Amino acid sequence: MRREEEEREKALAEYWELSRDLTSFDAIPVPPKIKIMASNFPTPIDI
Repeated sequence: MRREEEEREKALAEYWELSRDLTSFDAIPVPPKIKIMASNFPTPIDI
């Protein structure tokens, strides 16, 4: 479990490093281990 967390944190840090100084028109791939919703739309909530 700890190793997965470390890999996720490393992937997230790499993603933030790659996305620095980019405009909204530049595209970079999102690493699969981050597990984030990358969208401008709100996430649906089950009531």
